[in-house]
Amino acid sequence: MRKLFFLMMCLSVSLFAFEPKTTGVLLLHGKTGTASKSWDSFQSYFERVGFVVLAKDMPWSKNRYIDKTYEASLQEVDDCVKELKAKGVKQIVVIGHSMGSNVALAYASFHPVDALVLLAPGHNPDKTIAPYKSSVDLAKSMIDEGKGSETASFADLNVGKQFTRQMRADVYYSFFSPDGLSAMSLRAKQLPQNTPVLYVVGKQDPLTEKNGMEIFDALPKTSKSHYSIVNADHMGTVNESMEEVALWIKAL
Repeated sequence: MRKLFFLMMCLSVSLFAFEPKTTGVLLLHGKTGTASKSWDSFQSYFERVGFVVLAKDMPWSKNRYIDKTYEASLQEVDDCVKELKAKGVKQIVVIGHSMGSNVALAYASFHPVDALVLLAPGHNPDKTIAPYKSSVDLAKSMIDEGKGSETASFADLNVGKQFTRQMRADVYYSFFSPDGLSAMSLRAKQLPQNTPVLYVVGKQDPLTEKNGMEIFDALPKTSKSHYSIVNADHMGTVNESMEEVALWIKAL
């Protein structure tokens, strides 16, 4: 019922909608994902309804994980935004899934975007400190010793499962430090006041629903921002939400 009301609300204000043909949509996949597999149906749907869409394998993708610092990753996102603008779009909407939502929020905190969509936001080193602490401390000590470019084994989590990854110390620290750029609770407070956000979590995704409302409440309050719960798990949130996301963007 809540979702139906939201969709009707979007339709009722469609006279003020973003025009899809002048709206560039950047899709940022999740941790160890790929642009093609993560966004296949979602991207096809958005292109069918007329949006200008761009999705690429990012530094945290399956085949690149993780080959750049967080700061350099944000620059790569900015390069994608510039590529969309070169196509003549008037509005930029950044949509992220899981870790892609984390990066999308950080990007929008430092660069102006017209709207932000966070699907099943993941990677919360500021909330999940214990599993990473010893690895973060190791990475910090390596950086302090001038060994930031050297690799070591570091702890990682993906959908609740713990792994050990070989990674450069400076790259690891930039992504996993609890007070760094990837700290969503901090970035939420830095988002420009007028940025509308659609925050979507799945009923069957306790990992993202746990911190979802807390992060959403830290965002600037705008009449166009919305917190949505869909009937999906972590991966299923993408396709389950695509019609709702499209309607929300059109109604901005």
